[in-house]
Order: sequence, then C-alpha cells, then structure tokens
Amino acid sequence: MKHWIISGVIALLVLIAMTSGCLNSEGQEENQFETEETYLPADNSSNKLDQSGFQDMINPTEREGWEKHMPVIDAPDTVNKSEWFEVTVVVGKDVPHPNTPDHHIEGISIYYKEDGTKPVYKVADFTSLTVHSDSRVTLRVRVENSGTLYALSSCNIHGLWASEKRIEVEF
Repeated sequence: MKHWIISGVIALLVLIAMTSGCLNSEGQEENQFETEETYLPADNSSNKLDQSGFQDMINPTEREGWEKHMPVIDAPDTVNKSEWFEVTVVVGKDVPHPNTPDHHIEGISIYYKEDGTKPVYKVADFTSLTVHSDSRVTLRVRVENSGTLYALSSCNIHGLWASEKRIEVEF
C-alpha cells in the first residue's frame, strides 16, 4: 500500500510544478506546457484538475468509470483566515465505488498549496480505509492564505485519481 502513496506524492508534486508556471528571461510568468482542463460534472465544477502530461498516470481520459474513482472535494469556496472549516472528500460521489475485496479504494490523501509558496503541505493521509467502507473522509482544516486543496485517491485496480479545489481566504 505504501507504494501508491509514494507514487502519488511524486505525481502530485510533479503536477503542481508543471502547472505552477515558470518565469521567462524578462521576469514574466509563462507556462511551459500546453494544458487542457478537465472538469467534473456541473454540480462540482469547482473541482478540476489540469491533466497536462499525466493522462497515463492520473485520471486517464480513456478510462471508463471515472465517476466511481474521482475524489470530489466538498469545501467552502471562501473561508475566514485562521478559522476552522470542514473538508469532505468522497470517492464515487455520484456512482458509488464497489469497495469489495477484489476492487476497492486503498486510501485518500489531501494536500494544500498556499499561493506563492513552493511547499505543498500534507493535510491528511487516510490509508486505513477498509474493503467494505464508504470511501468518504471529513476533517476540519484552517488556513492562513488562499490556495488550492488537492485530493488524491488510489484504486487497487484503476490506479491514481486526483482533483483540486480553490480556497479563497478573507482577512
């Protein structure tokens, strides 16, 4: 089970580095990669993931059944600085994941990247999901600055799936 966590963390860090953009020789930000955004269903349009370069590793577009595998982040769009708020991540929100001994979610990890900072902070790592459990986790979080929440889930058959949600902080 630890192999998917290590692979997932590496994949997420590379994804964030790729989508963060780089400065050109004139000091202006430019993105070196052409990106194509993929959105979740209309009721979850704020949960999106830039998939540039990761079609084979995370959320592959040719795979069917994304509805059962995509981690959907439910959190407020705007929060008050340093005040606790709830974050729920559900894998298979609209179409439940089977979660049988042969086909199950191995874990869910949640990360936060503040605007303008390099490090990505691990908020939570749920690897104790059992075979017959509901792939849903809820936790309380507080942040100081606006940024992006990332959720990463792993299916024992279909691999890594990720999504992100923007969080704005009011001062």
